[in-house]
Amino acid sequence: MRHRSGFTLIELLVVIAIIAILAAILFPVFERARAKAHQASCQSQLKQIGLAFLMYAQDYDELLPEGEGLFHRADFPYLPTWDISYDPYPGKGGWAVYIAPYVKSVAVFDCPSGPTHNMNTGYKRSYGWNSEGTERCIPGVSGSLEYPAETHLVCDAAYPYLNRRGNTRAYLATWLGHSETNPKKRGDRHNGMHNVAYCDGHVKSLGRGDILKNAGGAANNNIPPWNWVWTD
Repeated sequence: MRHRSGFTLIELLVVIAIIAILAAILFPVFERARAKAHQASCQSQLKQIGLAFLMYAQDYDELLPEGEGLFHRADFPYLPTWDISYDPYPGKGGWAVYIAPYVKSVAVFDCPSGPTHNMNTGYKRSYGWNSEGTERCIPGVSGSLEYPAETHLVCDAAYPYLNRRGNTRAYLATWLGHSETNPKKRGDRHNGMHNVAYCDGHVKSLGRGDILKNAGGAANNNIPPWNWVWTD
């Protein structure tokens, strides 16, 4: 009696088909798991950034930093290496200059799902500061930041400052990256969600509609989450 050795072509094709089906099922699951891990890492980084802002305020008369300015490299020996394209430094991503001494690594400023480092621009566009609504403010003090737990401080965005050309909802959506075609540059890069650090130090994720809440229209000073005077 002769014993068969090896597999027939049909058997091999069946095995390959089964492997392909399993891969098609499992690969999206692995990708979603990786995306969730990146989102969690990003939340941890924003937590550190938010606390660094608050530690800065403790050292400077309880005031959060002011907006952009000119920074000389010699005055900031701790300046992140990706922020030294110019001297005097014109403020590109400049809020990182203020809080860099309060974080352990400059890598904290780079979202793990964000864009690739670009030496031509001098910084990664990962996080945006709500400078218009928080600069030179005192968290928790009436008339300054009355609702810190509801006010955005820093979030996933396409640009480092979230009020650059005008106080309108359309401009805000642009700086948040909602019109970006590169998914890494979009602020809602975590499966359609932004990670947001608030002025009391906590972090949570918001969808596009939620992050634009009270943006534009009748919103005015001290109306969270933005605290802007809107022109649209």
